[in-house]
Amino acid sequence: MVTGPSCSLGSNSKQLEETRLAIPRVLQTLHTSHSNPVAFYKDFKQAAVGATNDLKAFRSQWQSQETQSIFEHARGSLASNADLSSSPEIPKWGWIEASLHDKELPGKPSKDDLDDSNYSLTSDAISETVAKFTEENNKLSVRFYGNQRIKIKLKAGFQRHHFLVTVDEDANGRRKLRAECLGNSTKQMAVTRSLASRPRANDLRYLLDMIAAYTNMNQVCAKCSRRVDGSAMTPPARRSRQVDDPNGNPMTVWENFHEDCLG
Repeated sequence: MVTGPSCSLGSNSKQLEETRLAIPRVLQTLHTSHSNPVAFYKDFKQAAVGATNDLKAFRSQWQSQETQSIFEHARGSLASNADLSSSPEIPKWGWIEASLHDKELPGKPSKDDLDDSNYSLTSDAISETVAKFTEENNKLSVRFYGNQRIKIKLKAGFQRHHFLVTVDEDANGRRKLRAECLGNSTKQMAVTRSLASRPRANDLRYLLDMIAAYTNMNQVCAKCSRRVDGSAMTPPARRSRQVDDPNGNPMTVWENFHEDCLG
């Protein structure tokens, strides 16, 4: 069971990560092309206000009685026992996520328990899917490791993204797909959460196409039509929909979404 103080410190850590990105987010608007001065001002203002709000939120949480009581308890504990040899065993991240997991209702099925029988994850199917995807996306760096891991590197403007797809197998031999955007930045963790909440969780080709969609530089959210959300973050999620091409034939397009705009 995850305790309240641990979650509080986890919240502080996330807020500190947000403040670290405050200045880069503001500067990013200065290097982005805008259609007119009004659009530039709006984009800059949103980033500046978001940065200010992040700083205020962190200061408020840091000075709160709950956080200060944690520090007071830590000082008292250190004074009574200065042995910190067991500290490496305590995880530094993931307290909030673990707390949310503890609060899940018993018996509630996760998305991994949904029926994914329509998607084959045999070794041959995985190899064939990766080979076809690599052939059709030759501008991406795709490395395949023995039917268990797929590493994809791609470039989107001035940014480089590294993705890892892992094929996990449980005790019953059932295979599941797990995907993450490597890195500990706020944006990278948001991308990982967006990948985890994807539909068709065990459709490998759908997942690979979703990752390839991160080369899309159109950073406007398909739902709210804004470039940045309240935290000044560009859309970290990609979702597909079917449309008709000029000839009336169905085609798949990928769109960008903020996390709050999903669903």
